[in-house]
Amino acid sequence: RALPQVGVEWRLPVTKYTDGVSQVIEPIAQLIYSPYGGNPKGIPNEDSGSFEFDSTNLFSPTRFPGTDRWEGGPRANLGAKWGAYGSNGGYVNVLFGQVWRLKEDSTFAPETGLDTQRSDYVGSIAVSPAPWFDILHRFRLDRDDFGYRRSEVELQAGPDALQLGFTYTRLSRELTDAALTSREEITAGLSSQITEYWRARAFTRRDLSANSSIESEAGVFYGDECIEYGLFYDRRFTRDRDIEPSTTIGFKINLRTLG
Repeated sequence: RALPQVGVEWRLPVTKYTDGVSQVIEPIAQLIYSPYGGNPKGIPNEDSGSFEFDSTNLFSPTRFPGTDRWEGGPRANLGAKWGAYGSNGGYVNVLFGQVWRLKEDSTFAPETGLDTQRSDYVGSIAVSPAPWFDILHRFRLDRDDFGYRRSEVELQAGPDALQLGFTYTRLSRELTDAALTSREEITAGLSSQITEYWRARAFTRRDLSANSSIESEAGVFYGDECIEYGLFYDRRFTRDRDIEPSTTIGFKINLRTLG
């Protein structure tokens, strides 16, 4: 059962147009109240143990993805958005904000950046100067010294006929109850829309901290409005206790009209 809560939201977008560029700045404030004590110890935490505090849930009423844990107490989600949009379709979007609460919330682990009265800062920067080039940077900064707690960079470049994808991820520590160690990874991939329905893709993922490969995959796929299927090759290099490196050649099928 959901924890009862009430809230109000205030936004004030301001627009300016100069030399073919439209700029919009929008301060945002959300005030939310819900009672304390919504997380009794007798309820096992099965669906909310793993979550990330980032720009995508900065303005969410509760940060937990499931219902086994709920965010309680008075709090304020504060931030601002800024965007610049050119006449050629290019744009830049920036989001930055923080959560303030009346009391510390022990429901959140220290690694999440939400356990104290003042959260870490979260934000994102999206840049797209042309339809075939996009960069997205999501980050979380320490509330005290502005040091990076999390950093992700995603790049997509090129037309559908041959598109390059690149992702860089750096975590000071994973934001889960399992408390995984810090990591630094890159993923690089290529994809090609061969015809209207056929496409090919390949990617490789590498651990920069250990200087070792994690996974590589390549495949050819068919997809229309009803079905998607394809043949793929996957090589996993992970080795841990009983887990050994493995190679898989498989066939995927997805019926898009179901469910």
